[in-house]
Amino acid sequence: YEWTNLMPSCTYCNRPKKKFGKRNSFPVEGTHQHIVGREGQENPIILNPISRKKEDNPELHFSVDFDTGLLIPRTKKGEVTAKIFGLNTRDYLVTGRLAAVKSAKSTFSELIYNPAKKDDALREIEAYREGRRSYSFAFISFGKAYLETLGLIKL
Repeated sequence: YEWTNLMPSCTYCNRPKKKFGKRNSFPVEGTHQHIVGREGQENPIILNPISRKKEDNPELHFSVDFDTGLLIPRTKKGEVTAKIFGLNTRDYLVTGRLAAVKSAKSTFSELIYNPAKKDDALREIEAYREGRRSYSFAFISFGKAYLETLGLIKL
């Protein structure tokens, strides 16, 4: 019953469904702490979407398949998060990621090969980087992979 544990979520993520939904489940490795003040000793195995902690950075737990739009779990935390929230079973999420990848292909190509569109491309990249566009994880993941493939950055 901590305010920091309450956060907005879509009804699909928060509602228990046959295939996905968190509701009031809170999976942890090991056992749950039942003594007030010991909650910090729990090791959650789902990502906290509003956390600024390094261990909740989605890049550590997921990659994106640029051909299918699926999230590929890299860790147990990524696997459990994807399953609980149905991140690969809801078609609109997968198609949204694919649309973001398509947009990234176009935007990064313009950035590199069309100097007249450079400023527009940079503004679009910044909007995704700041999270002002939907599916920014897929967009930025593709951009990083693309720039690395061209030898412009090293990850």
